[in-house]
Amino acid sequence: MSIDRAAMFGVLRSLRFGGGRWVVAGSGPMLALGLVDSVSDIDIVGDAAAWKAAVSVSHRGPRAGKLGDRLVELTVNGVSIEVSDGWLGTGADQIIGEALEIEGYLFLPLERVLDSKRKLLRQKDLAHIEILEARLALGPTAES
Repeated sequence: MSIDRAAMFGVLRSLRFGGGRWVVAGSGPMLALGLVDSVSDIDIVGDAAAWKAAVSVSHRGPRAGKLGDRLVELTVNGVSIEVSDGWLGTGADQIIGEALEIEGYLFLPLERVLDSKRKLLRQKDLAHIEILEARLALGPTAES
């Protein structure tokens, strides 16, 4: 499923993770800033309370993610969401501490998105790496 910016923010508005704090990771920050037109899913990194809430509503139990993180899959309004308790080896609290706010929601900074794309180096990441490098070459802004 292709998720555009409006659909992503619609899903984010509907998320309730038991009062926990969470941040949008993966390609979500690129979508929020208009660097891509759509994403295929939404990646969320949640603190302990958000993680516990996500696990409680998941139809399948947690599974191992990359580099030691755990994740659960949810579907909200037909949109696939992966909630993890860390991001590629970095704990949720640190990830949340680095987050930037866009329209009232926390997002992974673009520098961290670029680092993760370089670590994963999947086919779909190659174009995103180019976009991120070009954007970050413009220098720091309030949005990155």
